[in-house]
Amino acid sequence: MARRRKRRKRGGGLFKPPKHKDLARIVTFESVKDAEKAAKRLKELFRKTRNCKRKLIIYKATIYAANRAKAGAKNPKFSTTTKRKWRKVSRIYAQAAKWMQKRYAKACKIR
Repeated sequence: MARRRKRRKRGGGLFKPPKHKDLARIVTFESVKDAEKAAKRLKELFRKTRNCKRKLIIYKATIYAANRAKAGAKNPKFSTTTKRKWRKVSRIYAQAAKWMQKRYAKACKIR
C-alpha cells in the first residue's frame, strides 16, 4: 500500500513577511492621512526610478497594499468605522496603483 505524501503550503496568503523591506517600511495602514503620505511617497519613488524592474516592484507593492486593506475591511471583528477606514485606505492605494499603471505602460513600452 502506497503512502500519501502531504503537500506543503507555499503561498502564505496576503499576510506574509515582506520581500522588499524598504517598501514595507513606507506602506502603512494606521490612518487615512498616513496612507495618503505613503501613497505619495510610493508615487515619488516610482517617478524617480529609471529601472523598469524596480518600477514594476513598486507598482506590485502598491497593489498588494490595496488588496491587504481591502481584505482588512472584510474582517468581522472590526467595527463599522474601522472597516470604513480600511476601505478608504484601500481606495488610496488602488488610485496610486492606477496612476502607476499608466506611467509604467508608457515608460516601459508595454500595452
